[in-house]
Amino acid sequence: MLTAEGFFQGKPFYLDCSQMIFYELYLMTKCIFPFRVLLLLGFAAWVNIAQAALLSGTFSNGNGSTAYDLTALGELDWAYWSSTADPFSGVASNSKSGGDLIGNLTAHNGTTIRGTTSDRTVTDVSFSDGVAPVSGSVSNIRGVFNGSVNTVGAGISVAVDLPDADTLYNITVWVSGQGIGELYEGLMTASLTSGGATPYTDTSLDSTSKPKTDGYYNFTVSSDVDDDIFNMTYELASGSGTYNYFSHTIISSVAVSTIPEPASIVYVLLGTGLVGLGLYRKPFRTI
Repeated sequence: MLTAEGFFQGKPFYLDCSQMIFYELYLMTKCIFPFRVLLLLGFAAWVNIAQAALLSGTFSNGNGSTAYDLTALGELDWAYWSSTADPFSGVASNSKSGGDLIGNLTAHNGTTIRGTTSDRTVTDVSFSDGVAPVSGSVSNIRGVFNGSVNTVGAGISVAVDLPDADTLYNITVWVSGQGIGELYEGLMTASLTSGGATPYTDTSLDSTSKPKTDGYYNFTVSSDVDDDIFNMTYELASGSGTYNYFSHTIISSVAVSTIPEPASIVYVLLGTGLVGLGLYRKPFRTI
């Protein structure tokens, strides 16, 4: 580690070799105000980019008219589950060719998971880089749910591997559920195995109608350790009862991509400053 004294308000701080480049460039350009400002902005961004774990999420209702492009949304990996099997293995019905980040579906507070012969969901997906088939679409994707129906706390879980620390991942999971005769409510819980970020919980999706209600969660996730695991569980929060004998929650699809990091802005600033510095120092020739 290298130490620089007096760069900001005369206070000592520590720089790694990459950050020291900014310091040296600052010294080179301290008489050139515009480029000095650019380099200071870049340096400040570099030093202050958060390295802590991050987990935030939002919920959106499905509209039944959009076919979600898994290839576009799942740059790193995607998978969907659409089966009539009971019990069901949890292995994806199809997934991104070469993708290996998304795990199998498993039962949460139950022993088995199952598919369904019902196609009353409204989510449609398309893809062009799958395993088998390579391309195509699925309408009213069935998804998979816990074999213990009409049981509060029973649900479905899926895990996503996050290979690289300090990388921003965008993870989308499509969910559904059914309540018959009384309120159904699903509970989404998301967390990092490392415990580096506050877990996310939400109960936005609910219904009192027999046709299954669909929606999706969109998560922004970053871990401070390599190969962390992002865990999602969607369970029945309420809806069990005499008249709601088949209430359940469903996970049908997952897509994983990356989000451009703030550090890329630093490189743009640095590049602009270096180009400007070169132009400034280049002597003009008279003819």
